[in-house]
Amino acid sequence: MEMNIPFVPSVNFRKGRTQPHNRGGKATPCTLIVVHYTAGGDFDATVDFLAKKNPASASAHFVAARSPDDGQKRPGGVVQLVDLDDVAFHAGESAWDGQRGVNAFSVGIEICNWGPLNQDGNIFTTWAGAVYPAHLAEPVFLGGRCWEPFTDFQYETAARICAAIMETFPDITPDRIVGHCDVASGRKLDPGPAWDWERFRELLSSTGAAQGRAEAAVDRKEVGHE
Repeated sequence: MEMNIPFVPSVNFRKGRTQPHNRGGKATPCTLIVVHYTAGGDFDATVDFLAKKNPASASAHFVAARSPDDGQKRPGGVVQLVDLDDVAFHAGESAWDGQRGVNAFSVGIEICNWGPLNQDGNIFTTWAGAVYPAHLAEPVFLGGRCWEPFTDFQYETAARICAAIMETFPDITPDRIVGHCDVASGRKLDPGPAWDWERFRELLSSTGAAQGRAEAAVDRKEVGHE
């Protein structure tokens, strides 16, 4: 499955998937995809933050905008920041299935979304105190609080990216596509209840990736860089 995704190299990554303490040099297999929300608004600003040196040294393999028209500098609504064979710093302190340090064996996908919102009458504000922009989708009320909903474009983009990654790393099955909250329980909320996992998995299944994966191979290092 070929994808034409612009590559914006991040400085925040570790070359290769070999653990620093692994003297034998054996690479850690990539067996997990972690879905995040950015807890922010602007697509270009998010990409710039993750690409450059930042206080948390944070990065991700992919960032998806709310729509293909969101980026002024980067039209198309999706970029890749880190090669799939390299480690992005997206999960922080984390564990999955008894294995700590999720960054080493996962791919991180950041989806532009504010996450939980505060409500005061008809006014919604973000965690940062900014007024939630009126042009964005109407918030949804789930689990006792309001959330920004995800867009059709984001579901479709995430499914296509995940399908391509699954072709590259056969150990990743649909049940090994999880949320940040699943690998950092009690510390992180994303992607939150507004992310419809059932809808996402239906889209993923429709790509054929969940049942044998598509025929075309994806380059292991770069998923269709332009």
